[in-house]
Amino acid sequence: MAKVVRFRVKDGVAIVTIDNPTVNALSAEVRLGLADVFERIERRNAVKAVVLTGEGDVFSAGADVRETGAALAEPSFAKICKLIEDCTLPVVAALHGRALGAGFEIALAAHYRVAEPACLLGLPEVTLGMLPSAGATQRLPRLVGAGVALGMLISGRPIKAREGHARGMIDALAEGHVLTQAFQFAQALLEAGKGPRPVSKMRRGFGNFAGYQADISKRRAAIKGSKTLAMHKIVDCIEAASLLPFDVGCAFEAAAFDDCQASAQSSALRHMFLAERTAGRSPKPLGKVEALDRVGVYGGPGSGSSWALSLMAAATDVTVVCEDVETLDATRDAINQSLDADVSRGALTDAVRVSQQQRLVLTTDFNALVGVGLGIYAGQDTGKGAKDGLRKMAAQMAPDSVLALAGYRNVVGNIGAEIDRSSDVIGLGFATGARRSRLVEVRCSPKTGPQARATAEYLAQKMRKRVMWIGPEAWGVGPRTMATLRKAAQHLAGLGVSISQLANAIDSIDWDTRPFLDRIDGPDQPTSEFNDAQIVNLVLGALSNEGLEMLDGRQIVSTSMVDLALVSSYYFPRWHGGPMRLAQSNGLLKIRNEMNALSDRNDFFKPHPLWAEAIKTPQGFDVL
Repeated sequence: MAKVVRFRVKDGVAIVTIDNPTVNALSAEVRLGLADVFERIERRNAVKAVVLTGEGDVFSAGADVRETGAALAEPSFAKICKLIEDCTLPVVAALHGRALGAGFEIALAAHYRVAEPACLLGLPEVTLGMLPSAGATQRLPRLVGAGVALGMLISGRPIKAREGHARGMIDALAEGHVLTQAFQFAQALLEAGKGPRPVSKMRRGFGNFAGYQADISKRRAAIKGSKTLAMHKIVDCIEAASLLPFDVGCAFEAAAFDDCQASAQSSALRHMFLAERTAGRSPKPLGKVEALDRVGVYGGPGSGSSWALSLMAAATDVTVVCEDVETLDATRDAINQSLDADVSRGALTDAVRVSQQQRLVLTTDFNALVGVGLGIYAGQDTGKGAKDGLRKMAAQMAPDSVLALAGYRNVVGNIGAEIDRSSDVIGLGFATGARRSRLVEVRCSPKTGPQARATAEYLAQKMRKRVMWIGPEAWGVGPRTMATLRKAAQHLAGLGVSISQLANAIDSIDWDTRPFLDRIDGPDQPTSEFNDAQIVNLVLGALSNEGLEMLDGRQIVSTSMVDLALVSSYYFPRWHGGPMRLAQSNGLLKIRNEMNALSDRNDFFKPHPLWAEAIKTPQGFDVL
């Protein structure tokens, strides 16, 4: 079996390469390999310097996702970073592609850093409700001060190495081959008689101590209302870096990391991270799409204009075909009004607006769809109307083109079969509209082909939307679950819970449901015996019931997809991990008992049979 860490010696320089496809994740095997290699290098008299790099397109994207949330096998990231920093030979990190999370931490532990200008540097742990665990909160501010370090750590967003060089965390930019230039950098160090330069010994980031403390105070004030525990812990750690010896600061960071990792919030955020990976994994193979430069849309001023605006914003040429001139005029007006509003609020410049409008063709002539590779039916009709619309589009498009049903009103398999294009038809649903929603629910029938699947994924990536693959039924996961919320509200109203009482109860979990609960009849004053916690649990129970029904019917492959849909499209707080995850946090047995107690009076709340399986294990819904 190939080694995941290897080294070779050239002219006195050991070139250490991490080779763990596809992103050089720092798995336990890689960490053991790094420990072994650095210990061996120290014993070789012929080696005078070290260059650390990654095979392929990425230096290292960080921790192995399979170890997320689990007890980390030895050696830990912190021990590897200490081993690298304590090396008696100068260590140069050669960075390319991405150096993220623990990958960036080992780069910070190196004595010098050479990087491609476009290499992404980042510490995204806060997005999982955690913070770095190998000394980054102590090393980074020593290089760049509190302001820059806090900006990277609290946002979790990466920066390019060109900016990192300007900020002082990168020593040299490689305009050519990064490994070659890092090797030359190491040789130059030896010629100049320069040895190791541990970041832990540096204090340049503390040079303006008053400014450093001011940056901490400013950031602490900015996140005062944030419910993200990791953000507050990060600020504490950056403050500790300037006040404590390095080793003590690292111990402070480790304690903060343990607090975050043990929190329900971090567990929920890790759950969301894995939910995104699960939902975005196509259950069947994908074909290949070279390009999608022009898309056809058949629709009007509602869904049709929303699709057109989203495609234009994604730098895609779009031809909108309308049924008649009146519909065409209304569609043009809707598009122009949206663009006007975007310019007025500063979301678009006039120049960008003009550029986007140049991508749009509005017509009543279906011949304009000749040469289009993807046609989207965004009309209001269902059944026969949708079939007729797709037939009109398909008649002008290439025989192997892909046809998409926008929204959720039509069953993909039925429509595909009836127009004799089963392998080419796919459903694309945005729960809250193509412009607003961050998630596209892709509905596939068993006969949907690899090219249609690939086209859907390609389009979503171009529009910067996350994909969730679901079954072919007419209802999407988000709309179906939110319909259940309204049903639950109506049933609770029948039991004496007022809508304001319901909304206030759900406010306690920071989910504003008022926009989704309009026009529900209920008592003006509450007449029920339920308290806020019971109301929340009954709502979570009803939403979980719907999720279990979809899982049982194979519309979804994991209950986490319900969580993803509501977090992405309906403002459910991400730090709760979605409604089914929050139900687990609140106690599945407790919620099931509360539902059972109520089901004699209202069978809407009768628990789905799969609850019995979920409560048998600490993993709850995750094992179903």
